Amino acid sequence: MSGAMLESADAHVMRLTGSWTIERASELKQLLLESLSNKQCVTVDLGGVAEVDLSFLQLLCSAHRTFLGHNKRFSLQDNIPGVIKAFVRNAGYAHTFGCHRAGGGSCLWIGGWE
Repeated sequence: MSGAMLESADAHVMRLTGSWTIERASELKQLLLESLSNKQCVTVDLGGVAEVDLSFLQLLCSAHRTFLGHNKRFSLQDNIPGVIKAFVRNAGYAHTFGCHRAGGGSCLWIGGWE
């Protein structure tokens, strides 16, 4: 399974594996929307992800802002593969301060992308 959920009462971990590129953007969007409607806190585990593209980063960024807008929490686990870290840096997403759109200095792409 390439997208699994580990549930609890208010939160869950979305464990993604394999390739998450434009061909699967619709699938990822649906998973994120389901999470938004059902949980207060979502953590995405990218430990098993082998390949991403810009659509993946854009969807995670959008989900983060949307969760914040609903006073919910959206985060990434710390076990991010090197290939994903490199892509985040090369795509220009890595920041040292928060995105102005996220408000309050909160951003998925702050630090940890070395």
